[in-house]
Amino acid sequence: HSGGASTTSADLTVSVVPTVGVPTTDLYSVSAMDAAASHDADVGDVDETTPANNDTVDDMTLSPAVAVTGDGYYYGGTTQFDGILHKISTVGAGTYTITWQYWDSTVPSWVNLDIWFNEIDSFKNPVGRIQWTAKPALWATSTIAGLTKYWVKATITMGTMTTVPKGQRAYIVRY
Repeated sequence: HSGGASTTSADLTVSVVPTVGVPTTDLYSVSAMDAAASHDADVGDVDETTPANNDTVDDMTLSPAVAVTGDGYYYGGTTQFDGILHKISTVGAGTYTITWQYWDSTVPSWVNLDIWFNEIDSFKNPVGRIQWTAKPALWATSTIAGLTKYWVKATITMGTMTTVPKGQRAYIVRY
C-alpha cells in the first residue's frame, strides 16, 4: 500500500503512513480507555479513568512529582488490546526510561511486553503510539484501584527525571 489511510474516533484522527518496522496494512481502531490508574509507591493506586478520557491538559499523573523505580501508570481494558495511543501535554525530560509490562497471573508478577513499535519514547513525545508484538498468551486480569481489567503498566525505570510528564488523554488501540 503506497499511501496512508486515516480513521477518526471522536476528536482524534489517526493517520496511518507506512513506516519502517510497521506493517503497511497497519489500520487500527482507537477507543476510550476502559480504565486507567496512576501508581505512586507513597500513595498507592489512584483511579484516573476520567482524566484518561477527557482532553484536560496535565490531568493524568503519569509519574509522581518525586518518582522512584516501580512508580508508573496503568492502562486497562475489559478485553485484551494491542497498544495505546497517547497525548502528552507536558513531555518528560531526563535520563529515565519506561518499561512496558503486563500482568501474568501464573508467575504472578508484572512481565515485560515485547514492544514492536514505540513512538511514546518514555512520555517524551507529545503524541505517540506504542504497540506490542502480540497479545501475551498468559495476560490475565488483575485488580488495580478497585478495577478488574487487563492491565498494561508503564513502569518507571529511574535515571534522572528533570521534567515530570503529564498526560492529556489516552486511547486503547486494537488491530
